[in-house]
Amino acid sequence: MWRFWAGWAVIGIAMAWFAFKISIAYAAARRPLESGGVPTLDGALFPPLALAVGVGLLEAGRPARALAVWIAATAVALIVHLAIARLVPSARR
Repeated sequence: MWRFWAGWAVIGIAMAWFAFKISIAYAAARRPLESGGVPTLDGALFPPLALAVGVGLLEAGRPARALAVWIAATAVALIVHLAIARLVPSARR
């Protein structure tokens, strides 16, 4: 039973972590000269890993499902980060 609650806790932390990194990526794309070159690509790499750990705790007997979740979440996170970098208008004067 502890794996169930631990899995959901890790998934919640991963989602909050990703949302925080998305807000940093948006701020860095909006004001690139004021952000000091904030590295934001780690938000596309580490929160999906935490998400996969959470799914692995929920699905203890199926490690392939956690791997598939990690690959899919990393791909989605990279696309979101690249879209923010390309599509968010800069607030340069």
